[in-house]
Amino acid sequence: MKAGERGQAGGGAGEGEAQTAPHPDQDERIGKLITAKRRQLLNHAIYAESLKVAREVEEFEADAARLASGPAREKLAEASRRDNGHIDYLGAIDALLERYGLGGETNGRQAGQNDPRMVLRNYILAMKEASRENELAIADSVLIASGRQSYKEITLERFRAVMAAVKNLKHAAERASRLTDADGEADYDETVTALADAIVKTSPPADDGFLNLPHLDHALEAGAQLRQIGGIAYQAIKAPLDAAAKRLAQRRQKAAADLRALYDVYSPEEIGEMRKPRYLPALGQSLSKWEAIAIALNTGNDANRRRLTDTRIPGALDEAGLGAVLASLDERDADFVQSVWDFLGRFQPDIAAREKRLTGIAPQWVEPAPITIAGKALKGGYYPLAYDGADAAPDRAQALVSGRVTKSQTEAGHGRSRADLMAGPLDLDIAVMHRHVNHLLYDLEFCEPLANARRLLDDPKLGAAFVRTKNFATSHRLKVWLDEAGAGELRAADGIGRMARLMKKNLTATSLANDLATALSHRYRLDDIIAATGRGDFATALQDAFRPGIIDQVTIRSPLMLGRQAFSDARTAWETLARWLEETLRYCFIEIPAWLAHYHKGLKQFGGDEANALAHADTSMQQAIFNPFPAHAGGGETLRIFKALGAHLAEKFKASAGGINQNAAAIDQSAEATDQDAAARQGIALAMDLIALAMTDRVFTAALGGHDRDVTWPAYLAEHTGYSVMAALPEIRHAQSPSAGTASDTSDTRALAKAIRPPRGDLGIGNEHITEILEATGLSAESPADAMLSTANAGLAKIAGQ
Repeated sequence: MKAGERGQAGGGAGEGEAQTAPHPDQDERIGKLITAKRRQLLNHAIYAESLKVAREVEEFEADAARLASGPAREKLAEASRRDNGHIDYLGAIDALLERYGLGGETNGRQAGQNDPRMVLRNYILAMKEASRENELAIADSVLIASGRQSYKEITLERFRAVMAAVKNLKHAAERASRLTDADGEADYDETVTALADAIVKTSPPADDGFLNLPHLDHALEAGAQLRQIGGIAYQAIKAPLDAAAKRLAQRRQKAAADLRALYDVYSPEEIGEMRKPRYLPALGQSLSKWEAIAIALNTGNDANRRRLTDTRIPGALDEAGLGAVLASLDERDADFVQSVWDFLGRFQPDIAAREKRLTGIAPQWVEPAPITIAGKALKGGYYPLAYDGADAAPDRAQALVSGRVTKSQTEAGHGRSRADLMAGPLDLDIAVMHRHVNHLLYDLEFCEPLANARRLLDDPKLGAAFVRTKNFATSHRLKVWLDEAGAGELRAADGIGRMARLMKKNLTATSLANDLATALSHRYRLDDIIAATGRGDFATALQDAFRPGIIDQVTIRSPLMLGRQAFSDARTAWETLARWLEETLRYCFIEIPAWLAHYHKGLKQFGGDEANALAHADTSMQQAIFNPFPAHAGGGETLRIFKALGAHLAEKFKASAGGINQNAAAIDQSAEATDQDAAARQGIALAMDLIALAMTDRVFTAALGGHDRDVTWPAYLAEHTGYSVMAALPEIRHAQSPSAGTASDTSDTRALAKAIRPPRGDLGIGNEHITEILEATGLSAESPADAMLSTANAGLAKIAGQ
């Protein structure tokens, strides 16, 4: 009888057991088969990858051979000769190929110039000088490699980096004779020749009777000057930027809508609570819900996570602390975090197209790192690295031309900026995402046309044409306009929500500053003036109000505004400082934007006529603003809160100075007292900058916020301003009017101010110290928008002992 038949004969309860019981030998055979199959698949994958690599090597060897002689090499040589050898594409390629044993000629170079690092360094400097930094895509590993090594002996990663560098160099050489952007390309030499001819035929502009001053509206004047030169000038320089601005408006509106949708998972009431600190026992400190979410957003890839846990950084989290923060989040927070990563990832196709067009290289992306939050497995993703205080005064114009923001979202650029190398604490403000997206949109649209326009205006042939016609002013003004194009709107938008970043550094100081700013906005009728000016017009004019040197540019043209700038000294130094602060804040952040709004209305009404626009602005301000809306009384309140805040920060600075002296060698008591008095004055200057920053927040909130139900408002902001993305911040979107009441009237504020009232009447501050204090403030700088934040960050860091 067969085994199967014997089993059937046995029958009974053991029948099923006999049929289903595992057989050790059979399990072992199955395990071996699975292992063998895995090995087979792995070997196949390795073989396929090896074939791919072999093809890459063969193609690169053939490419290197073509570059050694023949038509390909002649094209590179021609590109190097076209601007008198200023950019040596061929020399850079030869240096790389020779460095890795792939040929390349080094004959004819001067002594000491055979080092590939030096050759590539000179090439990069020349590209930057030619406004072509955005075309560079050479990996750091290639730039810093020293010595000579065969390409057959280096790692695959290094080999591919070298291959990409050579491809990028060839692409740059091919682009040397072209002007390329998203709309197409034009011949560079033909464009320069036509522009130079047009400039030579243009006479210098006639004196307009206003000391030959340019329009306050730089874009309007640039358009008029380019049209005067000729249609070729407008089409080559301004038309591409106008087209980019139209695309940018559409991008801004969509991005703002997408951002608002992300936050819709929370109610306005919940969003208000999410800003409040919560104590986390496992962490041993307090964090707001938004800060916890920002920490989670920085766990989506290895580079960001390393910054969170970098032991060199004060306040860095260990793994237990990071786990405690993530454990404080719920499933809805986890979904929000992944939705942000997905939102940022949706820009990849546009970034890839732009980078391929500029550099010839398809970018590699930041590798996501999976993570589990609130029991939900998340894919991870890219999030911008931003550092506390590191972006206080960036060169926005240069960043746009070089394409830095777009490159930062690729693997090659993420975590490789100067700020990344300084190992500072991360900025945990949710506004980081908004600022990054706003800069990214401008970068995607403005980078290429701005770089092309700069390249044209910097061309020696055009410079010679401007000199020949003695048209220096036109050349200068066009370059000033280019520096402001895009960068000016970004500067203003970057000013939104900055006080929130400072709250954690000194809650007492920032609370008092916010209280005083709220009181001043009520006293000086901010809401009334915005309504009388026109909300949209006021919001648009705010961008120009933050332009460096704008105050001087207005007062030299407007006798009315020149007179409004003056103020008189008071009885004591404290009263004089308080009065200067009040008047400066009203003038800079309320009256100047209102005047500029009426000036722009005048330009529209009088067909761009500058004289009539200036007269219209002065008349409108007097009749529609100053007469109907005089300031409310309340100077005593300003002095009381200002002295309380000044005293608080003065004592902090004195304590900081005392701590430094304790660690130093013995010094005489008079010198120590002098140092502490000087430190007290620094504290008062810091108080003034904090109040000024708080006032900018109040003005932006009043102009942009609280209009979430107005369906036309987002479209207006997108078309006429650079605020769309920043206005999607929850605190702006759901804001209440700041002048609906004054926070300084509350008992908590009065108690706080009383508790830190200075023990002495003047803290040693006399009239002889006023100039020193004012000059130490960022508010008095030519570009206060960035300077105030820079001095505030530095001052708060100093008193915190950092």
